[in-house]
Amino acid sequence: MSSVYSVLAFDPGGKSGWARFDVDDRCLYGRRKVLNSVLDWDWGVLLGPENDQVRSMIHMSIKLRDRTIAYEGKKDYVAECAVVSESFIPRKMSQQEQFYSPMRINAKLDYQLWLNGIELHLQQPSLALGSADLPESDREARLIERLRRWGYYVPQKDGRAAIAHALTWLRRVSAAS
Repeated sequence: MSSVYSVLAFDPGGKSGWARFDVDDRCLYGRRKVLNSVLDWDWGVLLGPENDQVRSMIHMSIKLRDRTIAYEGKKDYVAECAVVSESFIPRKMSQQEQFYSPMRINAKLDYQLWLNGIELHLQQPSLALGSADLPESDREARLIERLRRWGYYVPQKDGRAAIAHALTWLRRVSAAS
């Protein structure tokens, strides 16, 4: 019996990228490669005040969870889902208001998802974007090259980061199974 596993990933900030991937769950148990198991995917960028972005993130997360619950009643289709966001650990301090936006967004998102019975998984940027030892421009160039090769390149930086987090989460879940 084949099932679908969905991940919704966020790259929070002044502009928050998001990506959703639905995969055949056999890739999580070593029977198929993650990149060969994508059934559907989508991405976008949320703009505007932080509270509006968080409201949209919560709506997308609940919709994904509710879609998952609806599928559980079907005989041959049992779905699971995860909601992932990039964690933010300041490596340098800044006085700019937007600098702390990812922390505020994650805190609001985590609390609201918790109230709705959804766990938020945080993931380090270096896991999805590459080694923190490399300059940011090199990490970004490497990410662009990989996403182009895999067929998931998008022109918007925050969208690319969210896609990288979704694919990294799937790879990590697959490796842990």
